[in-house]
Parts: sequence; structure tokens; C-alpha cells
Amino acid sequence: MSRSGTTIVDLLLAMIVLALLLAIAVPRVVQVVDGAAVREEAARIIGALDEARGAAIRLDRNASLVLGPARWVVWVRNGTDSMVAWQSGGTGNAGVTLSGAGAPIVFGRSGIAVGASNRTLLLSRGSASRRVTVSRLGRITP
Repeated sequence: MSRSGTTIVDLLLAMIVLALLLAIAVPRVVQVVDGAAVREEAARIIGALDEARGAAIRLDRNASLVLGPARWVVWVRNGTDSMVAWQSGGTGNAGVTLSGAGAPIVFGRSGIAVGASNRTLLLSRGSASRRVTVSRLGRITP
């Protein structure tokens, strides 16, 4: 009399094959997720820089973008006071780190960045990273 069914050896072999497939696939999935998070955050940074540059041109005043961890703010000097021209939440994606955002990024009335040199912001998460550069002429390159 023969019995049909699955033995413990068959189940163990299936689990080993599944574990090997997961060991190959999971790191690649993590890389894809990290890359997507960094790209999304870079797009948000570029949007914030565009807002600051646009506020400087639109309001005919210097505009400063402050990239803080909790929120991003575009400040515009109005005589002796400062007013908020735009604001957004800070880093939106958990785990994405932003470096190079210490001092405010200032755009002049004509939309040209104020400062002697280019400014580079580095976004990273895991093995994924992306640079966003603001040239001293105000050009924003991802």
C-alpha cells in the first residue's frame, strides 16, 4: 500500500529553495525602495528651491530657503520684518538624510543665487544617493 503526500524532506527542500530566492530578491527590493525615496525627496527639494527662486522674482526681494528637519521655509525680507512666502513639512521620507543644508540658500531679486560658490545638497538613504546643486547663477540641477 503506497501513500501519496508530502514528506518532511520535501517541505524542507521547498523552504530552502524559498529562503534562497528571498536572499537574492530582498536586497534588490531594498535598493529599489531606497532609490525611489531619494528620488522623491530630491524632487521635493527642487520644488522648494523653485518656490524660493520664484518668490524672489515675484516679490522683487531676496528670498531665503531654510531647510530644517521639521519644516522648510522661504523667508522674504519686507523692510525690517521677514515674512513667510512658502512653507512645507521637512524631510518627508523617513530615513532619507539631507546634508549640506546648514546655511539658508538665498536667491536675489532677479532669481540669481546670492553667494560666491555653488551649493550642493546630498540626499542619501542606504546605498542610494542623489545630489542637487544650485549654481551661483541660480540654476538648479538634480
